[in-house]
Parts: sequence; structure tokens; C-alpha cells
Amino acid sequence: MLRLNTGAKGMALGGVLIGGSLLLAGCGTPASTTPTTSQNNGNTKTVAARPFSIDQTWDPFAGLTIMNPNSSTNAIMQWVTEPLAIESGRVVNGPYYPEVASKWSMKGNTLTVWLRKNEGWSNGKPVTAQDVKTSIELSYIESYAVAPYLKSVHIVNPYEIQFTENKPYALFEPEILNSEIYPNSEYGRFIPANLPQMYQTSLGNGKAAAAAGSKIAKLTKEVAAYKKNYFLGNGPYEISGVTSGEITLKVNPHYWNAKNIQVPQVDIYNVQGNNQAWGDYLGNKVDWGQFIVNKQILAEWLKHPGHHYNAPLGNSTSNLVFDTTTYPFNMVQVRQAVAYLINRKTLTAEAEPVMGYPIKTPTGFSVAVTQGSLTSSQLNQLNSYPYNPAKAASLLKSAGFKKTSQGWEMPNGKLFSTSIYIYSGATDWALAATQMARSMTNFGLKTNVKIINQDTYWNDNVTSPGYPLYMNYGGGTSWALLQAQNVLSWWSYYETQQGTTAHASGYTSLGSAENVKLSNGQTVNVPAETWKLVTSTPAQTKNLVWELSQAYNQDMVTLPLWDGINGSLYSTDYYTGWPASNSDAWVLWSQNGSNAGQNVVAFFLAQGWIHAK
Repeated sequence: MLRLNTGAKGMALGGVLIGGSLLLAGCGTPASTTPTTSQNNGNTKTVAARPFSIDQTWDPFAGLTIMNPNSSTNAIMQWVTEPLAIESGRVVNGPYYPEVASKWSMKGNTLTVWLRKNEGWSNGKPVTAQDVKTSIELSYIESYAVAPYLKSVHIVNPYEIQFTENKPYALFEPEILNSEIYPNSEYGRFIPANLPQMYQTSLGNGKAAAAAGSKIAKLTKEVAAYKKNYFLGNGPYEISGVTSGEITLKVNPHYWNAKNIQVPQVDIYNVQGNNQAWGDYLGNKVDWGQFIVNKQILAEWLKHPGHHYNAPLGNSTSNLVFDTTTYPFNMVQVRQAVAYLINRKTLTAEAEPVMGYPIKTPTGFSVAVTQGSLTSSQLNQLNSYPYNPAKAASLLKSAGFKKTSQGWEMPNGKLFSTSIYIYSGATDWALAATQMARSMTNFGLKTNVKIINQDTYWNDNVTSPGYPLYMNYGGGTSWALLQAQNVLSWWSYYETQQGTTAHASGYTSLGSAENVKLSNGQTVNVPAETWKLVTSTPAQTKNLVWELSQAYNQDMVTLPLWDGINGSLYSTDYYTGWPASNSDAWVLWSQNGSNAGQNVVAFFLAQGWIHAK
């Protein structure tokens, strides 16, 4: 399930620090690396010479919580939890692989879900409709995108549950199905009986709305503060041991498909940066990893016969974002001029040569959306903004700029000077921002780079006054609606989910970029067209993506630089059974599970596809 205008949620692991290690309930010791055999339903199977091993960054001292802001630990949590169903990613709304749910049916405004009767928590208790009800109702507290549209949750019996829409929402079914399920025994205490009504009241105005909002905000803090030294999960694995450098997972015997899992143990190494991950890759220490690699590391990895690389379809972008209310970026000519000064091909080659593809034509959407929504003819009608300093100069002059020996003088008589803001730790963004600043400065638009602490950066970059020029991620999903809402959230936190075009208090507005008059005379109201995506059919979605793409492309409210991928390095030295190319499972992998609530590699192991070689 997706949060509204926030990053993916994560979990960090914690406990009692003793002698440099963290002790968790039920902790075990890592298995021997000696090849062994085990019994599975009376059949003997070979166990690889080592546990299935991956690299991941996580904070071992943050405590177990489903609302930890450290999203880098999200993949760890997803080894021990699973959603109602997992979507393949090939198309929106299917196909799905049933997980906690055995089947479901959407009729009218009601989604009915039937649960598996052999799904259990890692403590042996069954997963029931009450657990699902609690998990979905947490959306009211955690501000998930589906919350405004969720009218009620009704338990028919312990293994049948119904969800009713408050008003039409195109992603209602997938949002519910992709939701992680958490135990009512842990989180039911935070769900008051009147929570649905409380949430709806909080969306209104006046004292009652303010009071309801305050109560929900208090619940949000309480859930975030609820941290334990163990995690009760319903997924294919459970946590058996944790140190500051490694998490050990073992099969959850109560998982519905436990008898078919072929990998008894998973080790997750805590890696604090690319260089450490590269050492693990080249030392053949891991079987799968997704850390950013450069061309040299990838070439070394692929020299080994058993090493492979999966380059998925890009569903996220790195963007240069303009504050359209800040002078002189409130002038479309200035934004377009900057776009003409940036060579996206050379920029990507320097900043993200392996896991990025330069955006050929800026649309505001990732390639995962445009490939399914726009035709080649439509893309050819858009401005590709090739590197063209002469065109940039012409645009600036048309806006009243004057070129002087000291640089470009703005219409207000002052010399142009600005900064590109990025957050600390983003090495690819640092390279990109440096190259963009150099290109702009050489042209006479004095520009430098400012690096901001991550927490400060994400809190301040859309507030008023915000950063005039900054980088941000786009996309992150193959759903056009959520990508378009993400674009709005960069500037204004527009409340499009409520069918309005008003922006939240304290945030900037789009200004003149809210209504874009296209060259054909059509005017596109960006927030209103985004709102239409909430209830659009697939055919209507394509038309809306086309209108928004034209508006973004012409008005240049954001310049997408490259399509980013989370490429996977994987080894078949010890484990095999990876999905075949072009299968639904491969597409799921290629989409990186962005629309799903479970790590795709954990899903592969849970299905029993991956096994010892």
C-alpha cells in the first residue's frame, strides 16, 4: 500500500545491545556452510554450501516498527511480511499472485477478499480477517493514498472480509491487495472503533475536523513509537538472529507455502555504502544485490560465468525541479533555457552510467508509464530539448535578460545567481548537479551546488520559501496517477485526493504553471487533470497522460534527467531457478515490485522457484 506524498515505508531492526550484538526473541545461530541434505515431505533435497546471501543497508538500533522513516530497511521487512496479493507489474491491476488472499472479487464499490486458511503468523497463530482489518485501517493513521476512499471494512467471517469505497478510486483494488498484513495482536490496540468516521471528519473544516485530525496525529505518533525487540510476521521467513552486521532468516514453518520453500536460510549483510557492497560482489560473497555499480565493477562481476545482471524497465526518474513561484524561475522562458543548457546524455554517462538511461523526451513521467500510454507519434510531437546554448540565449533575451561581461542580467537589473540543492549521500546527484552547475556557469548563469542534510532536505524542499532549483525523484511506480500526484507534491502538496485543486497551508503553489496553454490553444489545468486520473478508465488514462505530458514538456516545471533502474546482480554459483526472461515473474522482477508489498526476490524464494544448485 502506498503512502500519500511520502517515500516507501521501512522497518529497522533493534534490540538489546550485548557485546556488540543484538539479541532478539527466538534468536538462533547461523547455519554451517558445509553442504548438507534435509527432508522435505519425505524427499531428500540438497542444501547449498552457504545460506542465500544478500546485501542491504539497515539501522540495527532503530527498533522494530512498521513506521520507521528509514525506508532503506523496507526490503528486510518484506522478507517477513506479505500482502494479500502481489502484482506482476506488467500492467496495472494484474495479473496477481495470491498470497494471504486465496481469491477476491470487486463488485460495484465493494471488494470481497477470501483468505487462505493455512496462513499463519510465525508464532503459530492463524492469520484472520481481524488481522487484515487492522492492517488496512492503519491506512487512516499512516496517511496511505487509499485512506480517503476507504469507507468501511467489514468482517464477514474469520476468512472473508469486505472493503467498501467511499468514492470511486481507480487504484482501490490494487492498493488493498498490495497491502502488507500485520498482526492485530500487536497493532489492534491503536485502532479505535470510530476510526473510519474520525478520519472522514478530519478531512472537513472547522473545530470538529481539527479535533479529529489531532487525535489521528496522536495515534500516528503512538504507532511510530511502538517498537519491540522481535517482529511477528506472516511471510516466508522469520528473523532468527541479528547482529549489527548481519540478519539471519529462517523459514517460517507456518507460512502457507512453507513446505515448498527450497532455501532454508537467508543471510542479510548490513552494508553501509557502495564500496563495501562492491567488495562483497567481487568477492562472490552474495547471491543477489541491488547496490549502484559503475561500469568497471559491473564488467568485473560479469567476467565470472555464474554472474548475471538484470536491467529492468525504468519506473523512476531523477529530476531537476523548479520552484515556479521563485523569481526568475516563475518565467517559463528561463526554465526552458536551463533545459537547453543540460546535456542529459553526457550527464547520465557521468552520474549514472550503469543504472540510468538519459531521458530522450521530457514528459514528467517515467518510461514505465509513457511506454504504455503514449505512441511514438505523440512523443515525436514533443520538444526533446537537445543541448542548445544558442536557443537558451534566445529564450533568455525574450524574457528580458541581457548578456554582460559579468554574466546574464535579469529584468530586475540584478545578475543571475542560483544554487542547485541536493541531499547529502546522493553521489549520483552530486555528480549530476556539479555538471549542470558547471554548464550553466560557463554559459553565464552563475550556479553552485548546495548539499543539505537528508532530513532537512526532504522536509524543506517544498515549503515556502523552498529551494528555487533542486533535485528530486519522480515515478517510483508504473501507475500514472501516483506519478502525477508525485509531481504535484514537489511544489505544493496539492490535495488532489479530495477532488480539489487547493494546496496545503504553508506550501507554495504552482503559480502560472497550474494552467498551461499549449501551442494548439488547449489549456491544461494540471491539478484538475491529475484529479481525473483517480477515476479514469485505461483509455481515459492514456488521454490524460498525453495532456499532462504536453503541459509538463512545454511549461518545463520539471526536467527529468534519466530513467533510473534498480538493476540486480545475481549469481547462479550456489542457487538457481531464477525466472525465465519475459515471464510474468521476470516482469515483476523488472518492475522491482514497485506496485507490490513484497520484495520480489523474497517472493521468488517463497514460491519455491529458487533452489540450491
